[in-house]
Amino acid sequence: VVAASEIAAYDAMHDRIVYAGIETYTLEFGASDQGQWVFNDATSLVAPASGAVDPTRSLLVALDADSLRGFSFFTGTWHDIAIGGDAPPAGAELVWDDSAKRLLAVADGVFDLAFDANATTATFTMLPTTNAPPPRTAFAVAVSGTVLWLSGGLLPSGCTLDDLWTLDLQSGAWTNVWPATGCQ
Repeated sequence: VVAASEIAAYDAMHDRIVYAGIETYTLEFGASDQGQWVFNDATSLVAPASGAVDPTRSLLVALDADSLRGFSFFTGTWHDIAIGGDAPPAGAELVWDDSAKRLLAVADGVFDLAFDANATTATFTMLPTTNAPPPRTAFAVAVSGTVLWLSGGLLPSGCTLDDLWTLDLQSGAWTNVWPATGCQ
């Protein structure tokens, strides 16, 4: 399995898609429904990488094997974000929790990501949870309301999972909605 080193997000403010992987490009739709690719900058991500938009800051946040950084939709530039607290392991997936207006990082635990006023420093804090799913990588994650959904992934043994879990973000309780049908 090859770890992803690309992320993309829609920037509604500028009607464009921001792509970061090997360098950073934008797909600009201003002149055409088909869009036009434009080189933005030489910033590249190192696998494994994940990203999520923080709409309160108009910021695409990327967590990769080397660093945490933010792409400002206002300026069209990247800046490094210093990491504090209990940082999640490489391969953590970022997701926006709209009900609490915060970014979460999901890995072998769920981490709240709190920024300073300028989003130049971020502190990770592991959230207390019960009945956690087995540790895994390469999984899908989403938040709807106050529920975090986690699906599939790979166990350290290489086994591919097809299970589904939910986390009540208010109580911290995990529930196995769909047990894995394959190896465990």
